[in-house]
Amino acid sequence: MDVQVVLDLKQALAWIMQGGGGLVIAYWIIEQWPWAVALDPKPRQWAAWAISAAIGVVVLGLSMWLGYQQIPITGQGWFQAIVLAVSLAIGGASLKHTQKDLGKFTRNPHGERTLKRSAKKLP
Repeated sequence: MDVQVVLDLKQALAWIMQGGGGLVIAYWIIEQWPWAVALDPKPRQWAAWAISAAIGVVVLGLSMWLGYQQIPITGQGWFQAIVLAVSLAIGGASLKHTQKDLGKFTRNPHGERTLKRSAKKLP
């Protein structure tokens, strides 16, 4: 059975902003930059958070400009919309980091972090 997923622009923007798409884009961007790939895991995670937060805010502005979301009237409304976009992006980035990177490791009886047997070897 062939399953095709077709998103219209509104659904694609919602997926990028709220469904983890910004995170997918952020990790793709990080993998394309040699300096980001060479970073230690923690700074790479911070870079993913920053990039996905920026993507979330840009897509929020784009969806408001296209009329898919209401434009806030007050400063408090703008603050809440931006904080929501950033928190969704960073929350998604945290979950992805936990699943993708930390899922490769386990702790031995001495409390040291070791690579799981089923995980691929790290470069």
